[in-house]
Amino acid sequence: HCSIAVENGKVLEKSWREEAPIPRGGCDRASIVLDDHLYVLGGQEGDWINDPRVSTYRCTRDFITEIMYPDTYRMKAGSNEWERLADMPVKSSHTEFAVFQLKKKIVLVGGQHDCSNDITRVTDAIQAYDAASNSWKIIGRLPYCTKTISVYYNGWLYFTTGQRDRLTGGSGMAGD
Repeated sequence: HCSIAVENGKVLEKSWREEAPIPRGGCDRASIVLDDHLYVLGGQEGDWINDPRVSTYRCTRDFITEIMYPDTYRMKAGSNEWERLADMPVKSSHTEFAVFQLKKKIVLVGGQHDCSNDITRVTDAIQAYDAASNSWKIIGRLPYCTKTISVYYNGWLYFTTGQRDRLTGGSGMAGD
């Protein structure tokens, strides 16, 4: 991964600098800073293949196997080494915009947890990571399974848009 120094919304360096690689490569993962430590959560390897002949960014029907991961990594401020932490109860990807801090916990909302035989399975799980105890737990459920954008504001969890599961209710595809 790479970084660039920013202060008060202004870039302080002329170019990006290379940092210690995340132990497992992948995409569609959440990241967040909590207590000056960088956390990288879940993610996947593999995805649909983009069709370069189509200007609307459509994918071909070709598919590379997607493997989701429950990984949690942390890099402490000032360190150049990643630390492997407790696994999520529900492996999740496509959570880049579904992560937020709630007090001293990191919260992930929904996400994709499997893709096999051309069927994408998403989850309704709301998962929380407690850095003090290095543990995860499911703290709630969405009304349906989805990849989403979420935010916690003024005591309320808001989520919107995203790809929904074919199920009409929650808990059916939660992966736990």
